[in-house]
Amino acid sequence: MEQICTTEVTSRPTFDSEGKPIQVTEFVGLNSYREMLQPERVTAALTEEGGSLANVFSIDFYKALRFTLTFTLITLPLVLGLGSH
Repeated sequence: MEQICTTEVTSRPTFDSEGKPIQVTEFVGLNSYREMLQPERVTAALTEEGGSLANVFSIDFYKALRFTLTFTLITLPLVLGLGSH
């Protein structure tokens, strides 16, 4: 029989002097966009030797963006044109 080990991660609240849980919130919304858009990599891709948009489109998010825009700009006119007949 194979032994299976599991790890359980739990969090325990921290209480203040009155016994109420201490809640700490941190705004991270814009950090998520910064991580997704990767402005440092875009700048590096454009400023390095032979920098071009092709280098930017090698970054995962921008590959997906290029595909989405291409798909939309090709299929939307077809759907609208064929759908009106």
